[in-house]
Amino acid sequence: MVKIGDFARLCRVTVKTLRHYDQIGLLVPAEVDPFTGYRYYSLEQLQTMNRILALRELGFSLDEIQTLLSENLSALEMQKIFRSKQAEIEARINEEQERLRRIRARLRVIEKEVGSMSEYEVTLERQDPMKILSLRDTIPSYADLGRLWGELMSFTTANRINWAVDGQFGGRYGTIYHNSEEEAGIDAEVFVMLEGDVEGVMEGNMVGIMEGGSQSSGKGRVKARDLQGYETVASVIHHGSHDLLGEAYSALFTWIERNGYESAGPHMEFYIKSIVDTKDPEEMVTRIQVPVKKRSQD
Repeated sequence: MVKIGDFARLCRVTVKTLRHYDQIGLLVPAEVDPFTGYRYYSLEQLQTMNRILALRELGFSLDEIQTLLSENLSALEMQKIFRSKQAEIEARINEEQERLRRIRARLRVIEKEVGSMSEYEVTLERQDPMKILSLRDTIPSYADLGRLWGELMSFTTANRINWAVDGQFGGRYGTIYHNSEEEAGIDAEVFVMLEGDVEGVMEGNMVGIMEGGSQSSGKGRVKARDLQGYETVASVIHHGSHDLLGEAYSALFTWIERNGYESAGPHMEFYIKSIVDTKDPEEMVTRIQVPVKKRSQD
């Protein structure tokens, strides 16, 4: 038997830690002197303490450790607990890596010349009408665009619909953000460009994709239509992650304001190189464009 102070030094923990473990029933002294109240630990308890410390280093809480030590768990049950902890840690790592990526991207912006938007060259162009296959919905956040894309891509795959070989402005697919005063969400329309007659694309027996991914007969929510052209659109190219698209939008609308124009239609994004084409967000290329007209002098 060894006194609590000596046992603490053997385990390389504090006496306070041992008292706490005693209070919660995780590691109770082998003996307590009834007259002095001194706590004594057996050398056999060193193995238990080392196991506790090892589990703490692996990220297990004291409650989880108590379960692992006190219950007669089978090897299969132990494996399940460790697998769960592994998944939890991996999820945290992924979240932190994503946060780190965003911090690095933001740092690159900060490190550029303060107040300079010269990296974005705004151009005025004509947008011709185009034939598109699209899915429009009001979504609660931009993160929900992935759900719309999944539904549209499932439809094109199930019905073997071919996209246009060469899209206008270098992008064959994109997103239209319709002007809306609604506060309930974002009025977004994801689309792919088509070749040939729009009506012909949707003829025959089509396989519809219900919201959630299940198939049904009919076209479902996907529509084929002609997207109108615009005499003048202001556009800018953004290189890099979509997390920083706001920088490009800021540069574009600053240019529009300073040059006497105003928005005259929905905002559009054409994905020239997207996450479909590259795993590195910094290699992505997006064209943002907005129909514009000269601002009235009234």
